[in-house]
Amino acid sequence: MTAAFGACRLPPEIPPMPSAVAVEPRPANFVRTDVLPVRLSAVEGKPGVLVENAKGGKRWFEAEGSFVRSSSGERANSFTVEPENALRGLRLGDRSYRGELRIEARDAGGLRVTNHVPLEAYVEGVVAGEVVLWSAEPAELEAQAIAARTYALESLTRRPLAPFLWDDTRDQAYRGIFLPSNDGEVKVALKLARAIEATEGMVLRRAGALYDSRFHASCGGHTATLGDVFPAESVIFDGSVPCAPCRAIGALERSRGEDRGKVAWRAHFDNARLDRLARELRIGDRLQSLRVSRMDAHGRWIAVECRGDASSRTIEWNELRRLLDAGVLKSGVVHVTSPAAGAPITDGLTIEGVGRGHGVGLCQIGAHALAVDGSSASQILAHYYPLAQLDSLSPSGREPVE
Repeated sequence: MTAAFGACRLPPEIPPMPSAVAVEPRPANFVRTDVLPVRLSAVEGKPGVLVENAKGGKRWFEAEGSFVRSSSGERANSFTVEPENALRGLRLGDRSYRGELRIEARDAGGLRVTNHVPLEAYVEGVVAGEVVLWSAEPAELEAQAIAARTYALESLTRRPLAPFLWDDTRDQAYRGIFLPSNDGEVKVALKLARAIEATEGMVLRRAGALYDSRFHASCGGHTATLGDVFPAESVIFDGSVPCAPCRAIGALERSRGEDRGKVAWRAHFDNARLDRLARELRIGDRLQSLRVSRMDAHGRWIAVECRGDASSRTIEWNELRRLLDAGVLKSGVVHVTSPAAGAPITDGLTIEGVGRGHGVGLCQIGAHALAVDGSSASQILAHYYPLAQLDSLSPSGREPVE
């Protein structure tokens, strides 16, 4: 931790996060930290978009082959739109955005809109999209802000060929400007703004490099390691930690038979959906069985063998969640399957478990509980990212790429 950061923002009685371990030197490439490119998924591929609160007034843009035509009659490869008022931002659909909007035609047809947004405005929009603001504690918001800021910048360092972020679950839920519409929302907006200001420029590092600070809704009782869940993206196989709040909530919900609780869940897939999965995996026309082929030290399913009537295939659990519906098959912490794992499937498949998301890094339910109990943002981060250090961004506005 830099001395300046500690003196400015972190109480002296809070112990520093653990020292980082050595990693390989990084090449001398850099990523910008002042403005981030964020691709807006809701309008990806749309034939036309209406931008309000722009300089010069409301403007309509539509795709015309490989060009974009504006309502003023101009035709170009792309347009960059600036706001009339920087605080109000640009209005696109039901959301408003700070910074600029770049509008261009996609090779696949339709338009693509990218919000080039100042870093701290982006972090504010992510925290507003990822956290239930009404009930959030200040420390919870601050921890989420630091994790979100670090994740965004670290992700960009790994994408030299596609240097942008999505505004949805492919990266982080980014909702643009949080604009209050009543007195209650004004208080929430102030709480959010204070959290962003208190953590401005703060990031997590490991041996000087930005840390892969992923987060999720609920771990189910114990977080996972990067290397287990994302083997193609990381070689880090330590740093997972217990999460008492999630474990307690999950156990209580399961004892009550809840299957749509904060932590506990139940998913059912009929034969038609499972047979479609078999065809998608090219293992036949029918899915005959599903069994776990690899799990982590805490029982989280990491990979599964899908056996069809023609062949079998082993895939990562995250891939199965994506294919079947990650909104239904909520995590890899599986308690019960019916029929049992590996047994013949005759009348669909039911899976019960706990947790929400991949389970790596900060657990949002756990972070909220720790904040309610009095933990500070740095203590929350130290718990969920034990391999990382709290530090500041480079004052140059650029960060070296790993």
